[in-house]
Amino acid sequence: MKHLGTTFISLIIIGMTMMTSCCIHRAADTGLKDISAQGDSTVTEVMGDSIFSILSSARTTQAIDKSISLPAGCDSVINLKADATNALRFLIGSPENYVSDNPVYGLFNPSIIYIFRDGNRQISALFDFGLKKWGIADKSGKILFTRDLKSNELLRFSRQLFPCDPLLESIYKK
Repeated sequence: MKHLGTTFISLIIIGMTMMTSCCIHRAADTGLKDISAQGDSTVTEVMGDSIFSILSSARTTQAIDKSISLPAGCDSVINLKADATNALRFLIGSPENYVSDNPVYGLFNPSIIYIFRDGNRQISALFDFGLKKWGIADKSGKILFTRDLKSNELLRFSRQLFPCDPLLESIYKK
């Protein structure tokens, strides 16, 4: 039953990503240069307009797996395509991920990093799935804020990008 619910959620996310992707392509075909996305007020309040604008308008997105347990021959850096970037933006933009920042025991040590670049501007979304925490860092690596992860959707997304990472697999099976 749990598997059926997870499959349903995944299908919804894929469908929304495809619909978003189609809308963006149609808008680009009509000659619109800028497409603005309006975020939830909680998201933009916590992130700030400058960070949100980089996240929503990034031209390139890169995923980095910092796990020390990656087997040889596995990719540790992936350049995301537009549809994967849109799905990632949707998952990060979930207001549930911004509501709390409960103290936990342990050092925030992100194993997955997503780097969003828009020209000279850059932010990084850092994920420590063991602590169920995530944060945003500026171009210099300074962490601007951290929050709690309220679901396993970003873990599931990261597992799909890095399927041979045993750390992600073991955390997911918990």
